[in-house]
Amino acid sequence: MNFIKKVDDIPIRLKFVSVYMIFILIPMVIIYGVFFTRISKEVRLREETELSQSLDRVHKDLMFLSEGCLYIARDIAIDRSLNALLDYTYPFSSDYYAAYYNTLRDSIQRYQSVFNNVVKVSVFTNNPTMDPGAFFYPLDQAKDSLWFQEYKRYDKQSAFVGWVEENTLIQKKRNKQISLIRKMDEFNQYNTYEKYIKIDVNLIKIENILQKESLMTFLLVNQQGQILVTSDDAYLYNNSKELSVFDKGIYHGKNKVLTKTITIIDNQNWNIIGIGSTSRLSKRIQNYGILIFGLCLLSFLLSIIMIYIFSNSYNRRIHMLQKHMKKVEHSDFSLIRQDGGKDEIGYLMRSFNKMTHRINDLVNKVLYFELREKEHQLASVKAELNYLQSQMDPHFLFNTLNAILVVCNRKNYTDITEIIKYLSKTLRRLLVWDDVMVPIEDEINFTEMYLKIEKFRFQDKFDYTIELEDAVKHYKIPKMTIQPFVENACKHGIQASKDNGQVLVRIYGLGEQIVMVIQDNGVGMPTEKVAELLQDNSQGNIGINNVYKRLKLNYQDAFHMKIESALQLGTTVMIHLPNPDHNRASSEIEGGVVNG
Repeated sequence: MNFIKKVDDIPIRLKFVSVYMIFILIPMVIIYGVFFTRISKEVRLREETELSQSLDRVHKDLMFLSEGCLYIARDIAIDRSLNALLDYTYPFSSDYYAAYYNTLRDSIQRYQSVFNNVVKVSVFTNNPTMDPGAFFYPLDQAKDSLWFQEYKRYDKQSAFVGWVEENTLIQKKRNKQISLIRKMDEFNQYNTYEKYIKIDVNLIKIENILQKESLMTFLLVNQQGQILVTSDDAYLYNNSKELSVFDKGIYHGKNKVLTKTITIIDNQNWNIIGIGSTSRLSKRIQNYGILIFGLCLLSFLLSIIMIYIFSNSYNRRIHMLQKHMKKVEHSDFSLIRQDGGKDEIGYLMRSFNKMTHRINDLVNKVLYFELREKEHQLASVKAELNYLQSQMDPHFLFNTLNAILVVCNRKNYTDITEIIKYLSKTLRRLLVWDDVMVPIEDEINFTEMYLKIEKFRFQDKFDYTIELEDAVKHYKIPKMTIQPFVENACKHGIQASKDNGQVLVRIYGLGEQIVMVIQDNGVGMPTEKVAELLQDNSQGNIGINNVYKRLKLNYQDAFHMKIESALQLGTTVMIHLPNPDHNRASSEIEGGVVNG
């Protein structure tokens, strides 16, 4: 319990940092350290495996090359007809050349062309009846050569020899050679003369084999430790009369040296030495180390940033909540306007707002209950008086007009009689017109009676036009939708104009909409006046504002009203209503009718 109490006393940010250090940072460092050690071992093992596989591939390719040379030498040595021709004593040179062109040349040339790893195939013999040239040479000429002396050291029927010869193309230059030497003694009956086969191996082919593997530098070394071919010494020319000797100590420490023995002929073993740079392995391990360190650093930075963001989120909102709680202590019930989020603290802030709002409501209800009660009573009395007045005025006017109408009939005042009839019908319609939604045709008839009264009033200065499409006559709209705009056009537009007034009322169907247009050529009004017409606090526009509210209640956002006007250019009102056939569910809400 004491430990839990102490934990409760630690600030939230310090708790986050402690948890991060103990359970994230320290284990992360340990894990990354173990991971790097394991990766380093895996990289070293994989590197050694790759080097070993590379050495195996070189060994396989060199074995294939040497076996090809051995097959050629064996086939030539066991060719009975060739042995017979080489051991024959030719009485005349013409006999030799006939044998050469008919058989000897083609036999050797066939063997040389069958294997592209061979540069040249030569036969050396002490048969004095054979003229030297092309593929056949005197044996005495070869006995003093380096390759023949090297061959004699092996004291075997066949041997691969590495030797250095003078380069006849470049003065004072020597180049390395590898040749297969085999004595032709397969047939006892053809041993009159000594015969030796010399097959010169294509060094470029060997170098290509060694250079094909780029992981290591390869050397081909004979039994005496002499370097025959290297992968970084492409067809080397040098001044040395002997082959260089491989010194392993030169590569000690900085390189990894692998050796594989290649048995090219029985009891003749050469070595393939692969030298791999340890700096390459160190570089790979270093790259992995940098990558792991980068990941570790990135994880550290991201976790620090996230801890800062989380702790700051908690601290900021808790401090804000604490600040508003102090305000409540001083009877300030202002709400927390900032979004608190959806976590536990956000829920706590929303609950605090609800609690503060309810406390504020309770205080207001207790303090202002009596005042509001009196205001409601006064508003009720005013409403009753207005209702009685609205009932009294139309009946009184209607009875008075009937009395005037009787007098006008007696005196035969025809014009006055007609206008009083229209006025009387208008008042009667107002008294008995209880429907909320009326057909467009009834709305137009009521509007036309009003226009006829205005026509009598203005005489020749005023005229009007009504266009009603038959297809929309039966559609119902809120009553007193058109008349307030017409009345506004006459009272404020045409009355103030010196020119003859014109009012156009046009109603037609347009797709799924009904379009109503009320247009006049009166004095118009400025742009700022047009913007005020539909505002709740506008003065002198009660009728228009009332129409707008009732249309809004009936059609919500399915209708559109637009008023265009300019000084001395008249006013146009366009109302777009949804076609009732597509809006059967529109609500019928009765609105008050007050002419402006």
